[in-house]
Amino acid sequence: MLESLALAYATSLGLTAARVAGFVVVSPVPGEQAPAQTRVGLVILLSAVVAFMIAEPAAAPPSIGSLVVHACFELGLGLLIGLVFRFILAGADVLGGALSQASGLGAASLFNPALGAHDTPLGQVMSLFAMLLALGVGAHRVALSYLLESFRALPVGTMAPLPAAAPQIAELASAAIAVGVRLAMPVIAVSMAIQLVLALVARAAPSLQIFSVGFTFLILSGFVTVSLSLRAIAVGLVDHLGSLGGELERLLLSLAST
Repeated sequence: MLESLALAYATSLGLTAARVAGFVVVSPVPGEQAPAQTRVGLVILLSAVVAFMIAEPAAAPPSIGSLVVHACFELGLGLLIGLVFRFILAGADVLGGALSQASGLGAASLFNPALGAHDTPLGQVMSLFAMLLALGVGAHRVALSYLLESFRALPVGTMAPLPAAAPQIAELASAAIAVGVRLAMPVIAVSMAIQLVLALVARAAPSLQIFSVGFTFLILSGFVTVSLSLRAIAVGLVDHLGSLGGELERLLLSLAST
């Protein structure tokens, strides 16, 4: 009796850790910049809380192969929950890239720890700005609460078709692109207007060599436009972050109903 109970708790803890680990791997919080010890500690802490306070002890699978299949499902579900959070914040990455290209700052690159790749300075500023907004509005708490709630909606040991969430992930990717481009439109419009004026001046007076100084005007106008529209950018990003709870609820309901 004690042996079967201990096996059930061990199985439940292992499957729970797989789901939590999937979330921590792709979630922007704590992110790739966090030390490995911190992420492992977060997985252990959340897994222990879920296994002993939320999740019911799962029956041990009849074979090792079945246990591996259940572990892969739990890992995939955690990855999906983390991906929803990641794609909600991806709008800021698209915004930073669009602003950098429009303002002429796309040539320089720095390592962006939030993305784990090289990014432009303005893109990194926008990513960190969006992360501060996410922490300020409590988006990380929303993501963690839905991760914990997923153990009630989809208890450990249950199976659901994870590919059914592919359309929602595609919608989130397109929404991130739309939000980033929409918030960058003021800078893009000003940049196009300045380049059009410079082209007309260069056409009318080729001897002026206007493009030698035009790049400076382009950068200055980009900084001024970004500064003036920063409040609107913050409001747009906060509104987009507000959809995180609804998207996570939609994900869990779609998987639980199949």
